[in-house]
Amino acid sequence: MGWSPCQFPGRNRALVFTAMFEVLVIDWLKEASISAVSRLMGLSWNAIDGIMQRAVKRGLARRTEISSTRIGVDETAFKKRHDYVTVLSDQDAGRVLHGAVTAKRRCSKHDTKV
Repeated sequence: MGWSPCQFPGRNRALVFTAMFEVLVIDWLKEASISAVSRLMGLSWNAIDGIMQRAVKRGLARRTEISSTRIGVDETAFKKRHDYVTVLSDQDAGRVLHGAVTAKRRCSKHDTKV
């Protein structure tokens, strides 16, 4: 099936996923929203979040030294424009290097300084 409830000392109940099941969930997340994957796979948002966090941790552990010649910075709003995400990306390799969430926009609408 891909997951099974297990008892751990000090915990009520936890889900343990196989590596292949987590790969399948990550592949689905590349194509669909968290809500859609949650509905299709029968998983809670928290279970999917845990899978995503473990995937990021594994990816960061495999990362080698970054030597990009072109870096991109993008800031975008989400959650009804009250929160902002700033993303630093490697333009040559097409991968995200860092992401940060900020509560308020730091620049005014008319500020053109970089």
